Amino acid sequence: MEWAGKPRNIGSVNREPLLNGKTVAYPQPGGRFPADNLTSRARYAFDQLSEANCLKGLARDAFVDQCAEHFSVIWQARPFRDGNTRATLKLFRQLAKAAGHPLRQALSDTPGAPRDALLLSAAGRGQPLQQRIAEAIRPLRRLHKEMESLKSADPAAYDRITGPKAAAWKRADEHRAAERDKIAFTDKIVNHALAWRRQKRAIPALSELSRAD
Repeated sequence: MEWAGKPRNIGSVNREPLLNGKTVAYPQPGGRFPADNLTSRARYAFDQLSEANCLKGLARDAFVDQCAEHFSVIWQARPFRDGNTRATLKLFRQLAKAAGHPLRQALSDTPGAPRDALLLSAAGRGQPLQQRIAEAIRPLRRLHKEMESLKSADPAAYDRITGPKAAAWKRADEHRAAERDKIAFTDKIVNHALAWRRQKRAIPALSELSRAD
C-alpha cells in the first residue's frame, strides 16, 4: 500500500465498542487549531517527551506513571492510517530499554489488551495502561541495574550481598574450566590413538605396493 509508513493525510474516526460507540478525538490533517491538527499534536507530544528526558533517571513507579501518560498522548496523535499501536509500542520498548526499565515484547499475553488499555486511557481511565506497563517491566534486568547502582554507591554493601554468590560462581567457573581441560585432554588422546591406528593400517598397504613394484 502506497500510504504505508507515511503520515496520515486523511481523517480518522473509529467507533469503539469499548467506548460505547464513541471515537477517540484523533487530530486531523489540516486541523485549524493546534489540538486538532495532526502535525501540531504530534510535535507537542514528542516535545513533551523530550522535556521529560525520554523518561531516563526515573524510579520504577515514576517511570510507570510517566510512561503511561506519554504513551497515551503519542498514541492518540495517530500519525499513521494503520499500525499505530504496534509502532507506538515498539517506540516505547526502545525508550524503556534506554531508560533502564526494559519491557517484554508485548504489554499483555491477551491479544488486543494493550489497545483496549490505550482506549481507556484516552477516555481518562489510565490505571489499566499503568498496570500493563508495570507488569511488562522485566524484573531481572531492573534488579541488575539497581545492583550496578549499589556497586557504585556503596561497594561494601554490594560485596556483603554478592560475596557468597560470587564465590560460588567462581567455584562453578573453576569446575567448568577443569571439565573443559579433561575433555580437551581426552580428545587429544583419542586423536593420537586414531592417528596411530591409521598409521598401522597404512604400513601393510605400503608393503604390498613395494612387493608389487
